[in-house]
Amino acid sequence: MRTAMRQGKLAAAHGSGWEAMRSELPNLTTFAWRSVHDIRFSDLDPMGHVNNAAYMSIMEESRTRLLVETAGKAGASTGFTMAHLDIDFVREIGWPAQVTAAVGVEKVGNSSIHILQAVFLGESCAAHSRTVIVSFDLERRQPIAIKREMRELLAAYAIQS
Repeated sequence: MRTAMRQGKLAAAHGSGWEAMRSELPNLTTFAWRSVHDIRFSDLDPMGHVNNAAYMSIMEESRTRLLVETAGKAGASTGFTMAHLDIDFVREIGWPAQVTAAVGVEKVGNSSIHILQAVFLGESCAAHSRTVIVSFDLERRQPIAIKREMRELLAAYAIQS
């Protein structure tokens, strides 16, 4: 009962966007950026399904590929740091398997990029997340504005309704 109460308070604290994300599973066609990943035997936990940390690693790999590619094309020499992560685990994935990690840009702020992600087994969503990434000056150790060129490139990966 305590868990249910905490979950209710957490959902209330995050507002309607949080609830909408939980109630509607993403569709693969929503995302313009996709990468394919093989599930490794070492990704499994003692229960025989993919461990929750492996989902996050798959999402990180896909998100990083997108950011490195767009930053490189934009001529940006910047780092990125994660400021926020919400993740929902929807279904189990076993081994062997191949999954598709999908990434979409929800919003680009002055120094932040709000990203929606999902891991799909076939057409079925297995996990989805919302992440906020901040453009970061690695020498000064502070957030920096996202260049116009990068904003334009990221627009190609906007979430499709």
